[in-house]
Amino acid sequence: MKLVNGSSRCSGRVEVYHGGEWGTVCGTDWNEFNTEVVCKELGCGDAVDTMQYAYFGEGTGRVLMAEVACGGKETRLKACPHKEMGNHTCQPRNSVSIICSGKLNTSLQKLLIM
Repeated sequence: MKLVNGSSRCSGRVEVYHGGEWGTVCGTDWNEFNTEVVCKELGCGDAVDTMQYAYFGEGTGRVLMAEVACGGKETRLKACPHKEMGNHTCQPRNSVSIICSGKLNTSLQKLLIM
């Protein structure tokens, strides 16, 4: 997974790699838990904001993930319930973009140092 076209490595359009290709993630029904999971998976701290409707652009690949529904405890976005990869009707104009704080919380920083 990566964030693309943002102002830092911790902001941008959410893209996932699957089946040999990079693609975007649908923002329809996206929730704050999804953003938290992405931020933590990428080591980008806490969620700050979520923008839909391809805020950081539509991307060049197809939409791969849709109807993502994290509960907040997952450590990877792909572990969250979602529709079968590539099997949905979401349009690229609905790609989700996020902004993360870019800072690890202090308790996590302490664990990484030890």
